[in-house]
Amino acid sequence: MVPELELERIFRAVMNLDADRPVEGIVRGEFPAWDSLRHAELILRIQDRLGIAFRGAEIIRIDSYAKLRSLIEARMSARRGDPGDP
Repeated sequence: MVPELELERIFRAVMNLDADRPVEGIVRGEFPAWDSLRHAELILRIQDRLGIAFRGAEIIRIDSYAKLRSLIEARMSARRGDPGDP
């Protein structure tokens, strides 16, 4: 399970989002604040705070909050050794 509140806190801080704005539907190409610099900052903060390392190809494919959460979920499950995870 993703530490959802921590991920959301990081995302909101990097993207400078108000507390009332839902994060679930945010897509990189449709959200002007999510530029390449903020993308890099987002990845670095997540790696630092959650202890997750992303591969280059994964970083490029992250284009929505939902994909980001899903990737972190898969990575954390694999780290725990849950059966059936990649």
